[in-house]
Amino acid sequence: MTGHWIAAAAVALCACGGTLFVDPNPPRLRRAVAQYTTRASAEPLIYVPLIDLYIEDPNTCVFAKSWFLDAAQKAMQAATPNLLGLATQDLAPDCTQREGVALDVDGIVRDLRLLAANNPQAHLRLVILYANNLALPLPAARSQSLSTLSAKLTALQGMPPLLWLVGSKVLARQLASDTALDWTYAGDPAMVTALHSATQLSLPLQTEVGTVSQQQPLLSGADLVRAQEIKLCGLDPEATVTGLPAPGLSARLDRAAPPAWQITLPPQLAASKALFSPHTVVAKVELCDGNCDRYYRVDPDQLQRGWDTINGCLLGGSK
Repeated sequence: MTGHWIAAAAVALCACGGTLFVDPNPPRLRRAVAQYTTRASAEPLIYVPLIDLYIEDPNTCVFAKSWFLDAAQKAMQAATPNLLGLATQDLAPDCTQREGVALDVDGIVRDLRLLAANNPQAHLRLVILYANNLALPLPAARSQSLSTLSAKLTALQGMPPLLWLVGSKVLARQLASDTALDWTYAGDPAMVTALHSATQLSLPLQTEVGTVSQQQPLLSGADLVRAQEIKLCGLDPEATVTGLPAPGLSARLDRAAPPAWQITLPPQLAASKALFSPHTVVAKVELCDGNCDRYYRVDPDQLQRGWDTINGCLLGGSK
């Protein structure tokens, strides 16, 4: 009797009891996982401070501005050592906010172009650090100049600048800032702590330039030596596989031309660390080391087929 005839006879004999027949020579199956994980690189931090403070006591005006600039710079340096600051724009030189004052948009764009030319390998994304301690909507000229700056930088670099606001919730809603901290008072230790927490969360900015990998082996050398047949069980959409049929269908392993896979990933450029997520791409396969035409288990209520003719993987788990 052949192995298949014996197994079929056993199924017929035990069908009345609804039990499962165990093939004495079942397929030797196992799972394997191929994984590709990207790595991020840290970008230099380019920032421009915008100071727009209202201070009632003119004797403390200089102190308030210098204290804030120093506290912000130290917080950013603690989070990323590669720090490049553009010239500070003081929109309220005497700490009295005035209508009609706008940013020097062209000056900022010019300075950023120069830095980009001197750092051709970096993906420079400007951080606008804006300090405004009035709980009032922004005057039209300043609001418009911020919008113009964002539009010009987006057109120049393909990504908008990041706006970090230290001010009121009124302004945070108006400006749709990427990071918003409350202004309390100059010299407040709580503001220093908040600045450090925010920069540690966001910095350094992370870049993953994107991937179009070369064809690479789907199986390890040990798996390729042991296995006789293979099924593709799952494949992330960022990957393609060559040398295998559709998922769930078995194939003999050709050791002269083993299955390979290729990964294609989009770029993530100068993303906030809190929002950055490295890509991990996975392919799952089921390998058969022998007896691949035998039954994994026999269910008397179903038509029996060998592992290599069943469409689908049979083992659970990832390995």
